[in-house]
Amino acid sequence: MEKTAIVGGGGELVERLPHALLIEILSRLGVESLCSAAPVCRALRSSVFQVLSTISALDLSGFAPSATILSRILGDNCGLRCLTLDCSRLDDSSVNIIAKEYLQELVLLKCYSFTSYIFLAIAQNCMNLRLLSLELAHGHEPYFAQSCNMKLDKMFKACLLLESLSVKFYLKNCPRSDLASIKFHPPSTIQSLLLQPVTTGQAMDLITSFRLSADLNSSSPIDVGNSLLQPIILMLHSVTLALDNINDKLVTMIINNLNLLTCLCLEDDPPVEPSQYYDFSNIGLQVISSCKNLTHLSLSRSRPHAFKRVTDVGILMLAEGSNGLESVRLGGFSKVTDAGYISILQACRKLKKFEVISGNFLSDLAFHDLASVANSLAKVVLIACNLLTSETPESLSTCKHLEMLDFGGCRSIADRGLNSIAELCKITSLDLSGADITDRGLSSLGRGASRIIILRLRGCKRITDRGFAKLLKKDNTITESLSTLDLGFLPGLSDSTIIRIAEVCKEITNLCIRNCFSITDASVRALGLMEDIYGKRRFVRTLDLYNCFAVSIDSFNLLSIPYFQGLRWLGVGNTGLQLKGRGRIEELLKEREFLKLCLFGCEMGCRDDLVCLVRVLRSRASGPAEMEKKAKCRRRRTGGEASAGPIDGDPFEAGCGVPLPAAPGFASSGMIISRILGDNCGLRSLILDCSRLHDFSVNITAKDHLEELVFLKCYCFTSYIFLAIAQNCTNLRIIVDMRGRFSISVIAGSIEDRRSNSIAKLYNLTSLDLSSTSPRRSTSQITILRLRNCKRLIDWGLAELLKKDNAYH
Repeated sequence: MEKTAIVGGGGELVERLPHALLIEILSRLGVESLCSAAPVCRALRSSVFQVLSTISALDLSGFAPSATILSRILGDNCGLRCLTLDCSRLDDSSVNIIAKEYLQELVLLKCYSFTSYIFLAIAQNCMNLRLLSLELAHGHEPYFAQSCNMKLDKMFKACLLLESLSVKFYLKNCPRSDLASIKFHPPSTIQSLLLQPVTTGQAMDLITSFRLSADLNSSSPIDVGNSLLQPIILMLHSVTLALDNINDKLVTMIINNLNLLTCLCLEDDPPVEPSQYYDFSNIGLQVISSCKNLTHLSLSRSRPHAFKRVTDVGILMLAEGSNGLESVRLGGFSKVTDAGYISILQACRKLKKFEVISGNFLSDLAFHDLASVANSLAKVVLIACNLLTSETPESLSTCKHLEMLDFGGCRSIADRGLNSIAELCKITSLDLSGADITDRGLSSLGRGASRIIILRLRGCKRITDRGFAKLLKKDNTITESLSTLDLGFLPGLSDSTIIRIAEVCKEITNLCIRNCFSITDASVRALGLMEDIYGKRRFVRTLDLYNCFAVSIDSFNLLSIPYFQGLRWLGVGNTGLQLKGRGRIEELLKEREFLKLCLFGCEMGCRDDLVCLVRVLRSRASGPAEMEKKAKCRRRRTGGEASAGPIDGDPFEAGCGVPLPAAPGFASSGMIISRILGDNCGLRSLILDCSRLHDFSVNITAKDHLEELVFLKCYCFTSYIFLAIAQNCTNLRIIVDMRGRFSISVIAGSIEDRRSNSIAKLYNLTSLDLSSTSPRRSTSQITILRLRNCKRLIDWGLAELLKKDNAYH
């Protein structure tokens, strides 16, 4: 009775408040807070609906509402002009709730269950639309391309005010050719266009259609023979295309026809190596340099291919002609050296963002003189540029307006570079993934005055808890601003650091600690029970615990309400939460309707969310028969009884979901591997299908600069492989021997002593699979050792292995 009186009294108290005051208070809250306040009492419910009906811009991308919740949120809001929506829980039946005639901007994300009907609904209901962005999954609708063509044509004819169009198709399980027949003929009012993916032929047809549309609207006579030279102005000023091949002909057509072009972003992923007649070269860069209005340029090619016909000469012509560039992104230019990059930094005096991906010949020399861009440069992204050292951060320290630094994959950035970065007061985003920094560098960063919001230290394996104790002191500036922290793949990280983060970081909302094997339930408890600081509520919105197999099922109690109140995404693959708590997972999802739980090792927030969806559907499709089939396969491989699942904490078991590399798409011969690898001295990680190789091929693959080596399907190898690795690969940090327990000569017979002697020379090893072997004394600093199914191993051998003076102990 007492509880009922309190609730009733609270509702009466709210009803006594002036209606205008209540509306003013609620109008300052977010959508999630409004939805939480609505069920409290009738007064709040009516006031919440009134506030929602007056909102003109609504962003619902932070959570995925159901059709019922969305209908209540949108209601009869006739003043809504801008809507951003996560559609992962919606389908075609929800289209009429979304498509309103008064909308001017519509952004629909993660439309997994939508068909091409969405285009028709937009054509019928959203004729005043000016901005449209869609992410569609293709694969379950028959005759998708034909249906899209018909409904796209109706949408473009109805939405005559459309100025910005973005359409992304997902093609994970469907051939790319399925979309090659889709025709895009948007109205001539389009000013910004993004299409992904499209073929080169589709892109050319698109530019031609724009040209014809402009010609029809032009009152001047048209010379068909010289139509490409007519001075007709097209409205399109921003083009972003994800292609199958960028070539000079396409670039020439774009530049010659789009007179007002200011932003050009082209990315390709060729299925085969382009021939010299259908590739992008210096000629294409020369054509781009003639575009004087260009301010943003992005040209990139996905690995393993590269722009092999572009040299420093083309980059020099680009820098000389388009010296008004403010943003430059270059990816996959394998033959461009420091001279080309220097020309851009010297000529483009308004440059604000400079990004290079896989710059094989980009070195510290390119950044020695930054006087021309020191006052304008705000973002620098240098990913997988292996020649860069700590001198580059020292040179960039002269750019006092830098806000973002990304050195992801630059392995030679050391503590000296962090001393320079700490001097930058305006930097808010810092990525040092894979850098060679230590606790001393973190101490220098902690003493700086930078208000860093995003910090990524993934794979910096020399960092320990001591470094974070110095970085995250209570009086340090970084503890007041840090919001996103990536600490994945850090073997020296333990619960003490996570507890410190929960205690001192005032703004922490996104935390990644995947593949940190020392993280236990204590970390989950600390994050779930974070106390308010100075009266301000704190909560983690995204948490990645993937492959933290020391986290047990006991943590489920801390994931329930009222703990982790703001949690929206949780990655628990290969933890005790997944392996033993599938029933509890369903209960948790019912209790937390807006929580997304990922079991498949996706990056924080499921960046490729559609891939995660495909995995979920596959897992649901696996019935008892499929499980029995997997059990029989397991029996054949191990020669024993089939277990119900992988052993807890076994990071090498394929069923655990650990992100071990999959086999390459083909098995190469020794001659092909020799040509592929060549004299590549920058190779650090190698994954190889060895089903066509034998011992004579070992010297081709065992290079002294390798740090990560994965040999798959070693059917014809003997124990000589370990001797070769010991002689040539002394810098190895991890070795993953994924042989699938096949009956090869190394496993079937007795293992020679040279294998153990070889392992003793690899001092930097952190994980090793020694299935069916006989280990001896080793000086390797191995942190994970697997000896499953070593039937000849007895107590005496383990006693020798775990002696006090051994590195294993």
